[in-house]
Amino acid sequence: MKKLFVLLFVAAAFAACGDASELASAVENGADAAKDAAAAGTETVTDAAAAGTEAVTDAAADASDAAADAAADMDAAPEAE
Repeated sequence: MKKLFVLLFVAAAFAACGDASELASAVENGADAAKDAAAAGTETVTDAAAAGTEAVTDAAADASDAAADAAADMDAAPEAE
């Protein structure tokens, strides 16, 4: 009985796979899709890193300007008596 189930499983596996060239094409298409997804992911990460760098640079410039303005306001303030 076990041999019958094994034989049926093997027959089902061959039927599901079909021709070996179809299987090879499916594997090749899957590899191409994975490569494309990796490239898209790399591009997304690169863009996000550039945007983050720009945001940090802008924040640093804004903080520097605010500090300079505060220092100028302190110099312009009248002396306390």
